[in-house]
Amino acid sequence: MKKLLPLIAVFFFLVFRVGAQTILNEEFWADLEGGPVFDGTVPPEKDTDAEREALRRILEEGRYVFSGMIFGFTFSYTPLDRGRNIQEEFTLNPVYEIAWGDPGLFVHQTRREGRRIYARLRYRLHGFQENWYEGNLSNLMGSAAGLGDAPIFAGWQEKMNAIRDSVRSAVREYARGRIDNKPLKVTGTAFLNGAPRIEILQGAFHARSALRLKIDTVVSYGAY
Repeated sequence: MKKLLPLIAVFFFLVFRVGAQTILNEEFWADLEGGPVFDGTVPPEKDTDAEREALRRILEEGRYVFSGMIFGFTFSYTPLDRGRNIQEEFTLNPVYEIAWGDPGLFVHQTRREGRRIYARLRYRLHGFQENWYEGNLSNLMGSAAGLGDAPIFAGWQEKMNAIRDSVRSAVREYARGRIDNKPLKVTGTAFLNGAPRIEILQGAFHARSALRLKIDTVVSYGAY
């Protein structure tokens, strides 16, 4: 596996332009699955397989994040209202997802620290994506940030659930600051500004996300 010097910042958001082409650039990480054997070593062939699997998971996470940066998500949020016996509900759906195997997504650099692989991914936007990305950047949207978590025991996929939970948190706080009376439901669109910062704390993935948000509809209780 290719080695590289330690990078100063993890999850540092950069956008490159090569001519008229935009290249998104983010760093991700994945822990190697499977522990060492009893003598404290890992057979080289098993370690190599674990590294390949870690990179596959990193690419899957990168595909999800880059899709959220370019195309965004639609969301529907129902705030908790104990007085009305209404439970909080939140759904988040990608507008469009980068296809697995898209040649625009590639590993630029990697490094290993112990049992963790870091990989800097890049994504070259295609022609139709350039217009979409530029249009979304130019839209008047509010800025928001959120914290989310998901249990680590359920597997590496929970990293994406932690990201979704951070978007829910951001939507909740954003709506509270702009809607006077608690609504029945809020819908809108959200875009990731970059790769969320994710760490493991107390048996859970904790994600910190920065977003751009736009509320499209507000359904009040008075409408029912």
